[in-house]
Amino acid sequence: MLQSFYSNEDESSYGYSNGQPFNSEFYNLGFGLQSSYQLQAPPYMKRTLNSYAVRLNYGFKDKYLLTASTRWDGSSVLSEGNKWTAFPSLALGWKINKESFLENVKSISDLKLRASIGYTGNDNVAPYQSLALLDQQTFYANGNDLVPGLQSSVFANRFLTWEKTRELNFGLDFGLLRNRITGSVDVYDRLSENLIYRQQLPAEMGIKHTYSNVGSVSNKGVEVLLTTKNIKNSLITWETTFTFTKNVNKLESIYNQDKVSDKGNNLILGSSLNPNFNYVYDGVWQESEATQAAFMEWHPDRQGQKTSMETGNLMPTTEQRLEVQFRNGREVFIRGLPLGNLILIFQLLRARDRLF
Repeated sequence: MLQSFYSNEDESSYGYSNGQPFNSEFYNLGFGLQSSYQLQAPPYMKRTLNSYAVRLNYGFKDKYLLTASTRWDGSSVLSEGNKWTAFPSLALGWKINKESFLENVKSISDLKLRASIGYTGNDNVAPYQSLALLDQQTFYANGNDLVPGLQSSVFANRFLTWEKTRELNFGLDFGLLRNRITGSVDVYDRLSENLIYRQQLPAEMGIKHTYSNVGSVSNKGVEVLLTTKNIKNSLITWETTFTFTKNVNKLESIYNQDKVSDKGNNLILGSSLNPNFNYVYDGVWQESEATQAAFMEWHPDRQGQKTSMETGNLMPTTEQRLEVQFRNGREVFIRGLPLGNLILIFQLLRARDRLF
């Protein structure tokens, strides 16, 4: 049985003001303008990780191998009641080259088949994300006076728990010609659940973000390694290593469902995590397309912007004030405010989105 303990403490401070009557560096911040004065009390952060593990290794005739282990981790940065969890694993191995039907095959130096399944965890968040702290200084207007106060910079999540990853792996290790050629092939399937994610909140909440367990992400792929010993003697050694990897990352579910994406937080179901997501630009109207552009109420001499609802670059005519348009089954809300030759545009676009 193994036991480990990790603890880390950080402490820092911050002070700021401007408009000081003389150069006093940071010694007299209070002489600055009251509206600019900020002093953050030294934040104290401590995180602790306590772990226990047990492992069992078993081999039969040096051909059949088994490894079973369990790890228990307790993290101080997670919420009350969710700090501790277990991560079991099981691995099997079969040394095929030691079987009787391969004993006399001299060209095969090593041949081993592997299979394993196991769980790992992630608690990568700053301390106290599950607690509502008054950790940010602010000022409130009280008549003509500014009154100092405190507010919370993060929305506390009292359900914040471990992000858990289940990995299923199948592998093959081989060695040929007295191990002059060696390599391995691994195929894996990882599924991370309770993904810890920095989630943006609606502006009306007054707090910018929180850390939440938002969903599940899968990683499936293959890894191939090949090493050849081309020359090996007392004067020179020449080895060549080839590698190939392929991984497919996919967001499987968010908020206990797999139908609706959260584009505001860049959580797009079916795509990779943190994809590049935007409207597709279709190009510009050409002079030869003036008739089609006029039909769509756009004109090629107006910055040449094409009318596809997928571009997100829309310019209404001067006569438009407030209108709802339907084109190709897509809905666009446009408000135009003309100021001479200048037009201020406010728009809300609902269109068919694409990933690229």
